[in-house]
Amino acid sequence: MSRAFTIAKALSSSDIAGTLDENGISASGGGVDSAATTTIVNERLQTFDFSDLIGATGDVGDLIKSNGDGLASWSSDGNAYKFRVDYTGGVFGVSDITQAPSGWSFDSSGTSTITVNHAAGKIVKSVSFIAQGSSGHLKYTPAPADIITIPMNNKEDKVSIDMSPARTNADSDQFAYINLVF
Repeated sequence: MSRAFTIAKALSSSDIAGTLDENGISASGGGVDSAATTTIVNERLQTFDFSDLIGATGDVGDLIKSNGDGLASWSSDGNAYKFRVDYTGGVFGVSDITQAPSGWSFDSSGTSTITVNHAAGKIVKSVSFIAQGSSGHLKYTPAPADIITIPMNNKEDKVSIDMSPARTNADSDQFAYINLVF
């Protein structure tokens, strides 16, 4: 017999005496009728705070995700992130990187390959680009595997990507959004 059925049967039975509180049903006096049960449940629901279960540490838009062990944690909306790369012309002309998620940083050795230091805590599964050309249209380009390098020792917080305009499909004086999926 399930616990829910047992509790429901106990609450609906006029023979059972007790009260319902955060510790369950306890024997302590008069019978529990349906009106009293409804009042108790309604009071509990009105004061229920979801953060009591999982903590109030999530950010706006975050989701609750199971950890697989009976616990849950806050997670960003899916595991996809983007940032913007602006170009100033020339073959390697990365002039600025903006709109990055909080806590991310970028390293460059003066080439078009940029190392992304991210806080996702996972290995990058795919990279794609949405770039603006001189026509004003945005162009989607999946990144080929040969322009992405994931360092073995830092695989869950770094990735290096060739972000040259030729790779992102942006014109040399335009921009591209770099999309990373974890």
